[in-house]
Amino acid sequence: MQLEPKISIYEYLTEWGEPAPATPTYEVRQYGDRYLVFTVEYDMQLEFGSREDMIRFDQVVKDYAKKNEGNEEAAGLIYQSWWQPLYSTVREDMPAEDFHQIVDCVIEKDGYSIHPFTTVEQKEQVVKAFQALAGELPVTPVDRWCNTAFYNYLTGADYQ
Repeated sequence: MQLEPKISIYEYLTEWGEPAPATPTYEVRQYGDRYLVFTVEYDMQLEFGSREDMIRFDQVVKDYAKKNEGNEEAAGLIYQSWWQPLYSTVREDMPAEDFHQIVDCVIEKDGYSIHPFTTVEQKEQVVKAFQALAGELPVTPVDRWCNTAFYNYLTGADYQ
């Protein structure tokens, strides 16, 4: 296990309820009719001994760390559980009903990186847009497989 500090910016969905008050490490800002979260977080890098161990981890998150409609207060869940937690793998052999292919469009410079995720269907459009913004910096698409809740967030299919 390894923790990596990061700064995240992502869209806050109004279906999630009122955002938490701003802190030195978390703030929700409104831009027109959209809301963006600016936050300091940590990625937890885990290495699993097998595919089956990762599938069991997926079930633990679903049972104890993911909010669902009807449990907006997250009763019985880990403190500050999310509607759409994100975890992903580069393993291609994960069960299709629980893990969905996405693309991490990595841009790196001087030891820093950004990781905008997109769907496979939007990959070319997103890569072109970031190449136009990044100038000479390469945009490297990396195939990943993510959990269903995050995939639903990414596609707009469901807020939970």
